[in-house]
Amino acid sequence: MALTTTQLLTILLTLLSPSPSYPASELLPAHSQRVIDVRLPTRPSSLAAITLTTKPEKREVLQLEEGSGLVERWAEPHGNIYFSSSYSGSLNTWTLNISDSSSNQSVTNKTLCFDPKIEKLDKSENFVTVVAFSNIGEDQNIHVEANWNTNFVIIENSTITTSVTPSSPQIFQFQPSSNYNTETDESYLLTIETEYNDEKCMYVAINEPGCPWHDDIRTVQNSKLWSRMLKTGYFPISAAQFPNSFTVALVSLQNSSDCFSSGAKRSPEEHLKIVNIKVEKTLNSYWTPIFFSMFAILMTSVAFFFVWGGCWHAQLKNNEKRIQHRKRNDKGFRDSCERQRSHLITNGN
Repeated sequence: MALTTTQLLTILLTLLSPSPSYPASELLPAHSQRVIDVRLPTRPSSLAAITLTTKPEKREVLQLEEGSGLVERWAEPHGNIYFSSSYSGSLNTWTLNISDSSSNQSVTNKTLCFDPKIEKLDKSENFVTVVAFSNIGEDQNIHVEANWNTNFVIIENSTITTSVTPSSPQIFQFQPSSNYNTETDESYLLTIETEYNDEKCMYVAINEPGCPWHDDIRTVQNSKLWSRMLKTGYFPISAAQFPNSFTVALVSLQNSSDCFSSGAKRSPEEHLKIVNIKVEKTLNSYWTPIFFSMFAILMTSVAFFFVWGGCWHAQLKNNEKRIQHRKRNDKGFRDSCERQRSHLITNGN
């Protein structure tokens, strides 16, 4: 679906509008590590998850001599910053790649793993601890911000719009109703439709709740169910296979070539992908729609034969009227009919 610039900006502002947060800035010396305590804002819901945003702070402009004059250049470090955070009994790790600013990997969003059905978030929690290690050969200022992700939970028949990049996967957990998995052959349909950038290849992974999540390109294929998609994806989910609930991970590929045949023409690679996600309950018995379909076909056939029989009878009556009219007005035709009738009577005797 093509989006106008105004529509795209509206979606991005909706997705990226943060809740009140308390970012932390830290100077990370070359080839060293730091422990950073990031303050949490007020928790809006016990089902909200913590999402950490990490990015490097802007570097100062350096004046470098080139040729005969001075030109301005941004000093760009080369390397990665590795982050880890232990939360709810699970270790979460991710990487901030700032080696190439053109790769759009200078910002990462990481949702910390937890299972809201098993372990509610502690109301008294005010901070989350992050450990950062740099393999960059120079000092680097980093910016770490914590927000509550209120779109973490998916409710049946509701639609969530989210953005995905190779450095910022997304994770969601289905919040089932009280009668979930109480019917025979109960099943659900996960529908994912692309709003923006339908040429970006993305993994969709479905797993049971619990940590660790398979929300990384290295582990996504370890999921219980997984597939790749471009524009639209439909994923049937059996409640018997996921008896309590299920999580949905969206992991975008750095290079979308895995979703295209060799030699296929593609647009230039763009990292941002915006999708709509919806979970719907499907019918567990198809006898009713099949019965109504067969009944409709039968009734249509009966109606057709009645109409055909009526038309045939009307045409027969019309032919008889035409013959009687011709007999009255055409003596030759009348005599011919009489001779034919006499011949049939004679042969009959």
